Parts: sequence; structure tokens; C-alpha cells
Amino acid sequence: MPVFIHDFTGIADFEDYYKDSDFRILDERDIEGTRGYLDPEAGSKLMEQIRNESLLPAFHFLDSGNYHYMTRLYASLINVSYDLIVYDNHTDMQESAFGDILSCGSWIADLFRYDLSLPASLLRNVVLIGAKKEYIDNLNGNYDKRVIFADSYKEASKGGCIADDLPVYLSIDKDVLSESEFICDWDQGQMKLDGLIADIRNILDKRDIIGIDVCGEPEVGDPEAAHKSSEVNRKIIKGLLK
Repeated sequence: MPVFIHDFTGIADFEDYYKDSDFRILDERDIEGTRGYLDPEAGSKLMEQIRNESLLPAFHFLDSGNYHYMTRLYASLINVSYDLIVYDNHTDMQESAFGDILSCGSWIADLFRYDLSLPASLLRNVVLIGAKKEYIDNLNGNYDKRVIFADSYKEASKGGCIADDLPVYLSIDKDVLSESEFICDWDQGQMKLDGLIADIRNILDKRDIIGIDVCGEPEVGDPEAAHKSSEVNRKIIKGLLK
């Protein structure tokens, strides 16, 4: 599976995990209106890019958690019935502070509103793994059983909540990991990297994969954080693509 690096901040210059793979860097530093919130004009440029590059199926690194909304763009390209499985310390289901403008914290809510809630939706379930209970309890939206919260894929699979008959798009925000693993630019969860990889391997052993993306890079300017993050990415690639 090819590896694409979405470089919005320049962090790719300080990391080398991708150099052992069949990779391509997509330099997006000159696209304005992308940090945290996606300006409609910037969104059009990014959509044109990913359509033209035929970036599915593939392994995508999306830069920091501020660009996790890229998963929403990729989801719009999927043309088969599927499940979305997300590892994240946050729900990313908050209403955007600026109306319908897509953000890193609202992209799943946007997906629910414009896709999952529709009768003809190709998206069957959203499975959100590792989100902090406090963030789940503070949700205001009316989300039905097709949004499943769990601490692992094994837990989510219990009781027939989800089946193994559809392919999966996987999205990983590294803020789900403990700070003992590395430090990103958002508050973090408690998951260990080995546990994350083992849980995802459980999915890969049972399900076909449409695509995988990873976000959660640290801020540019901290070489030690960039090195640790690069090593985490290297282990994720090695663990998931073996």
C-alpha cells in the first residue's frame, strides 16, 4: 500500500519514517485556510488534489490533529458500503464554531449530518475507540446506535454491534496514545502503542481495508518531539503493513 504524506506545516522535513516506504510527499504549506478550520476555497483545492492523485486505497499521514478533517474528504470518495473506525482521544463530534465550516473537531459530526443519517448512506457505522468519557458525556448531538463508543475493537464487536462483512476505513489520531509514548499538540489518552497496533491488527485480520490515515504530529520546532513522533509512525507502518 503506498504512503502519502500530507505536509501542511513542514513537519515532514524533521521526520524520516516514510523514507523506508513507497512514499510521496504532498506539499500543502502554501494552501491558506487549512489550520484547524477548512476554508471552502482551500477545501476545493484539497478535494481536487486527492481526486486527481487517486489516493485510495493508500496509507495517508495527515500532519497534526489540526488536519484530521482530511478524513472527511477521503470518506466522500468512498463508493462502497463501509464502516469508519476512528482511534481518537476526542470525539471530533463538536459543532463547528463557524457554522458549516469543516473543522478538526467537527468532521465526524459533519459526516453524521450529511452522510450517516441519510437512508442511502454508504457509511454503516462509525466506531470511535479511545475517546475520553468526559468528551463523550459532553456531546450535544443526537447520535443513534450507528455511532459506537468503545475502548477497543474487541469491545465494539461484542454483542453483534458491528459485523465483519463490510470493508473499513481506518483513521488514527495519535493523541489517543499515552504521553509516555510521545507528545503531540493536543491532550492525550492512555493507550499504549503496542496495544493500539495489536487492536488494529485484529481489524486487519478480519476486514478488508479501504484506506488508513494517521494524524497527530507535534508542532514544528521541537526536534525531540519530531523524532519520537517519527519513530511512532515507523512502528505503525511496520505493524500495520506487515
